Amino acid sequence: MNASFLTPSVRKDAFIASNTVVTAPELPCSTRWCPPRFGAGSVFKIFTAAAAPAAGKSTLDSPLPDPSSTCFPRPGRCFSVHNDGNYPDPISLADGLATSPNTAFVGLELRYVQDRPSFRLGDSPVSPLELANVSATLMSHGVWCPPDPVLSVTDRAGHAVPVPAQPCQQWDGG
Repeated sequence: MNASFLTPSVRKDAFIASNTVVTAPELPCSTRWCPPRFGAGSVFKIFTAAAAPAAGKSTLDSPLPDPSSTCFPRPGRCFSVHNDGNYPDPISLADGLATSPNTAFVGLELRYVQDRPSFRLGDSPVSPLELANVSATLMSHGVWCPPDPVLSVTDRAGHAVPVPAQPCQQWDGG
């Protein structure tokens, strides 16, 4: 079976189409092509910045505590976080989005969003395609569509093979 995929090119603003033979998708990535996955770093802070106001817990003008370093108490240990720069304390959510202080976003995450402080520092692997979908979701006012790099699939005779698509979902803020 032949499948056409969108794959990132060397240029950050372009994609190229390529023909790739895909067989046995149930096999592990070590034996077939799979999208690369990377740590997202501070890019994940956008999730906190979107979730806290949606939950009514902050606005873009809300002051966030932003010490240069701090320990966030965790069960049986301390989750130590420091900023990689000098930022105001407190800092507004809007200024925090522009400058990316670690302590302000981890604190906001723990107070209002979820109990996983390292998530906002990008500890989860993500593909460039998934990360690009974050911007698309924000620009579509919270409508998330699963990344789908498959343009078409044909059989050996060149006939189109249906590719099931997952439906889009409206994010409800929860």
